[in-house]
Amino acid sequence: MLLTEEEPQNCKFGRRSPDRQLRNSKCTALNTMLQHSDTNCDGAENAGALEEAEDFIPRNRNVLGAAFCPQELREETPGREETRTDPPDGQQDPESEKGKEKTLGKEVLLLMQALNTLATPEEKLAALCKKYADLLEESRNVQRQMKMLQKKQAQVVKEKVHLQSEHSKAILARSKLESLCRELQRHNKTLKEENMQQAREEEERRKEATAHFQITLNEIQAQLEQHGIHNAKLRQENIELGEKLKKLVEQYTLREEHMDKVFKHKELQQQLVDAKLQQTTQLIKEAEEKHQREREFLLKEATESRHKCEQMKQQEAQLKQQLSLYMDKFEEFQTTMAKSNELFTTFRQEMEKVLCLHVLFSDLPHSFIYSGEIVVRLQPLQWRLLHEGEWNSAPPTLLSPYPAPSYLPASRVGISCQNPPP
Repeated sequence: MLLTEEEPQNCKFGRRSPDRQLRNSKCTALNTMLQHSDTNCDGAENAGALEEAEDFIPRNRNVLGAAFCPQELREETPGREETRTDPPDGQQDPESEKGKEKTLGKEVLLLMQALNTLATPEEKLAALCKKYADLLEESRNVQRQMKMLQKKQAQVVKEKVHLQSEHSKAILARSKLESLCRELQRHNKTLKEENMQQAREEEERRKEATAHFQITLNEIQAQLEQHGIHNAKLRQENIELGEKLKKLVEQYTLREEHMDKVFKHKELQQQLVDAKLQQTTQLIKEAEEKHQREREFLLKEATESRHKCEQMKQQEAQLKQQLSLYMDKFEEFQTTMAKSNELFTTFRQEMEKVLCLHVLFSDLPHSFIYSGEIVVRLQPLQWRLLHEGEWNSAPPTLLSPYPAPSYLPASRVGISCQNPPP
């Protein structure tokens, strides 16, 4: 339906109008066939047919392409549209119209034959929809091309106006150039006369210049002879320099031979150094092996010493435990000694008190007390009486600070006293 509405736009193009008419006629035929198929089918069946047609189009695209291939080839053959020549508007021959009707009938027959090859009406409907979509896309492309061509036409019209203005300007310039050419011809005549006069003057000048040139040429020849003599001298110098160069080359060859000998000597020295290096590397390897053995031996000794150290640490721990026990016992001993010292001091104080009382109440001539210690000067009889009674009962440690008298028995030697009797 869209194609029939777009006929006036497509007719603006001179070359593509027959193809557009054929396609529009095909579209009308397809629309009539679709209307006929719609009258024969119910609404539910048409909906199912459309859904099946949408699935059938991508599946049977190749078949439809083969069926409609002749028409598409005729429409899309390159260069065919360029070779068409349509007569002006209102001057088409009836023979061309008859030919178009024949081609249209052939196209319709080919389309009907292609549709008859399909089995079901759904497939036919899908094929018609595909053809309709292709023609619609082609019409849109043609519209886009038409817009582009219209733009180009407007641009060409502008260029035409511009060229006409330029043409008028060129005509004016031509008239001006013609007048200028006439003036130029007159000016050329005057210049020609002046040039003839200048040529005569130049001829005279040329003669003078040739004479002067001949003089300078003679001078140049004389200079060339002088340069020849100088070149001969330079040639002789070059020969001498060549001989010197040969001598230098010989000296260079001799020096190269000498350098070769030096290089050989250096190579021999290098070989000797390499041999010494190998020997030193061998010695180093042996030293490394020896060092490795010593290292292993030292590692063994270190492990053994580590074991011994661990054993000594264990013994040290045991000894520390024993020492702690001994310290505890020593502390107990010190406590007992402190207690015994306290008892001794108390006992000594009591003994001193007893002795003091005994001395005070006895018939002794003298008695002296010095800082807690009793010093008694007794008569021999009193000493006997004292030692017979109370001396024996006193502990030896109590009377040890006193010197023992000389007349006491041997069992009492530990007793001492200050200032014994005479």
